[in-house]
Amino acid sequence: MGGSMSPNAGLSFLSPRRDEPRIVEMPVQGGVMPEKPVCTKKLRRRYVEEDDATSVITSEEDDCISPGYHTSLPMEVHGSCYSEMQMISQASYHRLRCSSVVITQHSFDLETFTYYVISLLCQKHQKIYNVFYDWAYEVISVCPLSQTIVCMLTAQFSARDQPLAICIHCTGRMDCVFHNRQYESRILFTWNMESGQWLVLDYGELKEVHEQFNPLKRLGKARLTFAQMAKKMGKEMAVSLGLNLPDYTSNLRVLNSDIRKSKMFISDLDNMVEFHLKRTHHETL
Repeated sequence: MGGSMSPNAGLSFLSPRRDEPRIVEMPVQGGVMPEKPVCTKKLRRRYVEEDDATSVITSEEDDCISPGYHTSLPMEVHGSCYSEMQMISQASYHRLRCSSVVITQHSFDLETFTYYVISLLCQKHQKIYNVFYDWAYEVISVCPLSQTIVCMLTAQFSARDQPLAICIHCTGRMDCVFHNRQYESRILFTWNMESGQWLVLDYGELKEVHEQFNPLKRLGKARLTFAQMAKKMGKEMAVSLGLNLPDYTSNLRVLNSDIRKSKMFISDLDNMVEFHLKRTHHETL
C-alpha cells in the first residue's frame, strides 16, 4: 500500500476526493466478500415450431419445469409464415432435436446491488444506512466482444452516525433529527454479462445534501430529474475517458450503400462478422 492521487483527478463529477492524496485500496470485487448478494441471473429459453413442440410435451408442463420462468421477460417468437413459436424445456429439446431459436436473457438486480454498495460505503465512513430516496443508473459503454458493461450509479439516501449512548433518539429511532443526514454518492462499476461478475472501479465520497428530501414536493419529478442528471454525467464521463466507441445499440447501421451490383459478402468490422452469399456446388468446384 502507498500514497497516490485519485485516478479521477480530472473528473469533477465522480469523486470529491480527487485532489486529495489517498491510500491505494483494492477495489470492491464481487465474489471476494462472503456477504456479497446474488445480483445477476442468466436465463436461456429455447423456441421451436408449435407443431414440433406439441409432439413432445404440452406448454403447461413446460411452464412448470422450466427454470426461471417466473423471472423471465415476456417475449413472442415467430417462425415461418409468422406463426408463433413455442418455448420448450431443455429436456424436451433433447428428445426432439429439431431446429430451434435460443434467446439468452441477462438480468442484473439493480436494487440489491445499490443497497449492498451503499451499505459498504456507509460502513467505511462509520455510518449506518437508513433508507433510499432516489437512485439512477446510466450506461457508459458496452463492449460487444467481452460482453462487459461500464455503468455509473448515482444514489441519494439517508444515513446516521454510529449509535451514540448519550442520544436517546439514535438508540431508539432511525430518524434522529440531530444525527440523521442525507447524502449522495456516485459509483462506477462494470458487469460482465457472460460470467456474471461485477467490479466497482471507483466511487465518490459521501456528499451531504442539505436540502431535505420532500416526497410530496418532488412527486413525479424526482425520478426524472435524477435520471437526467445521471445521463448528463454519463455523457461527460464517456467524453473525459475517451470512450469513442461505435453505437452498438443502434437498430440500423449501413454497412454498404453501393446499389450498383449485387453483393457477394457484407462485412461488419465493428463486430468482426462477415456474411457470405451461399455458394452453389458448381461455384465451389
